[in-house]
Amino acid sequence: MLTVVLALVVHLALGFGSRSFEAYCPFGGVESLWGLFTTGEFSCALGPLNLSFLVALLGLTLLCKKAFCGWVCPIGFLGDLAARASGWAWKHRPPVPPRLNRALKLLRYVVLAVSLFFTYRAGELVLRGYDPYFLIFSGFGHGSAGLLSVFVLAGILIGMAIIPMMFCRYLCPLGAVFDPFSRLGLLRISRDPAKCTGCGRCARACLHDIPVPTLRTVRHRDCTQCLECLNACPEKGALELRARGTLRLPPWALPVLASLALTAGYFLRIPLTRPTSVQTFAEGTGVTTAFVVDGLRCKGTAAFLTSRYEETPGILQIETFASERTAVFTYDPQRLNPSRIREIMEAPIPFEDGTTQQVFRCVSPR
Repeated sequence: MLTVVLALVVHLALGFGSRSFEAYCPFGGVESLWGLFTTGEFSCALGPLNLSFLVALLGLTLLCKKAFCGWVCPIGFLGDLAARASGWAWKHRPPVPPRLNRALKLLRYVVLAVSLFFTYRAGELVLRGYDPYFLIFSGFGHGSAGLLSVFVLAGILIGMAIIPMMFCRYLCPLGAVFDPFSRLGLLRISRDPAKCTGCGRCARACLHDIPVPTLRTVRHRDCTQCLECLNACPEKGALELRARGTLRLPPWALPVLASLALTAGYFLRIPLTRPTSVQTFAEGTGVTTAFVVDGLRCKGTAAFLTSRYEETPGILQIETFASERTAVFTYDPQRLNPSRIREIMEAPIPFEDGTTQQVFRCVSPR
């Protein structure tokens, strides 16, 4: 399942599809809350999918802990690959001391607080230039912090090779959001002491250093339900996936539930849809046409696109949806038509150095 998700994200990052890869990030749902609460609009490049996926995945976390992290998250998948690759070369990697491990996990709450503070204050995703998800799949594109972004990403990748799942353990703000819900997760790994031989293989297989052999039930907030402990256990029935220690479930239930949560999140976007911006130029009833626009990426580009029509006769209203790269024009058909709207949109922009550049390109009316 992780391979499929990673392939889809790469597909979107290469520019295919009507939405950007950022539109599917559930942490964007957390970042969007302030803008929706204060202005009723999504901030920057955020949109309804960010919020609907967040809601669906919080429900998934209440059901089966951090299964999103273990079965869906592409950064978790890359962290897993980095840990396994470095494990082949580093056979006796020393574990992080328990007290230090617990202390470092507090950093993710700091990252959460800092990222939300600056996002809410600026109304922009000001820290996206340090987000490994954005940096990897955008190719250090729009919003990166130049050379500093390269050092940040390199440091995170090296850290994940030294400490398994380092970013997920210590820095992931979405993991901090999931923490209280994960503690309540209905589905948990249960250990049968009568069948457990105490070999410790399950603990060595856990990339989050959870002491599985000492627990009757794994309630730990960091459990991603990856089931590596079950796969490593040599005793049949010693470790099982159970609902509150009673109903036994097969391992394939987790990817099925994760898939259902993603599907629910995708369709939940419909009632949650709100625009990035709404600009009304004149009152009246007109014709509406929606355009898919390359170059419409965030609130700033939405404002710039809208400004190009300030002196255009016949424009009544423009709604933009940055996460879906869509601009919806309402206009008087007696004075304006889609061809003219497109012509204005795609006209080259002159710069102070005498050069011109086409900022927006209309893919198609939607």
